[in-house]
Amino acid sequence: MHGNILGGFLSHLVGEVLPTKDVIIQTQTIHFRRPVYLNDELALTAVVADVFESVNSVELKFTFTNARDERVATGSIQIGILA
Repeated sequence: MHGNILGGFLSHLVGEVLPTKDVIIQTQTIHFRRPVYLNDELALTAVVADVFESVNSVELKFTFTNARDERVATGSIQIGILA
């Protein structure tokens, strides 16, 4: 599958799963470790790595794993909080 499908999953996490909709993705880094194939089952784990109160932003570190518990992608995403 095209690697940016994982970027789409991150966008869904930020725009639809977080408790507020008043956010914007400021930066995003994805390191592709293994290929992802059609019908692969993936798990996304994200943790808050840092909070920057002075500029209202949060950095998340994330990992995508497949059903064999292999890391297929890792990275970070910085989210600006608008409200």
